[in-house]
Amino acid sequence: MPEAQRIRVTNSNLGVTISFAAKSDAFETPWTNQFYNQSAVIDLANFPISEGLFFTPDVNVVAYTGKAPPSPPPITFKMNGQTANYSVQGSAIWDWSVRYDSLDPPSGRPSVPGVFPADVPLNLLPYRKWFQDIKDPSQD
Repeated sequence: MPEAQRIRVTNSNLGVTISFAAKSDAFETPWTNQFYNQSAVIDLANFPISEGLFFTPDVNVVAYTGKAPPSPPPITFKMNGQTANYSVQGSAIWDWSVRYDSLDPPSGRPSVPGVFPADVPLNLLPYRKWFQDIKDPSQD
């Protein structure tokens, strides 16, 4: 089973709007919307979840009220900078499916000075500046 930090879903050739969330047994991310030929990425590192959970994209097609197709293969969440790529394909609103396509190589590794070992994982996590009095000296 692939290990990834992010899930990308592309609305390949289904001519309607789709929405998707990354879903596991214990957690579901907020939903995103994509139009025809667009993709969206959910970075699981942005959520308070632990590594090792299985996630699959839960896809909804706008205006479709029938039974959803079988779920694609899941990924295992791991903070490794990799992105699992899925595509939503179909010839009509009643004939669509979600397919696992590929796993992108790691991305987002920051450059560090000196001879820092390349095999040590570095993950940039989003943060919020909680104390407004802290100033960046390089911006003075």
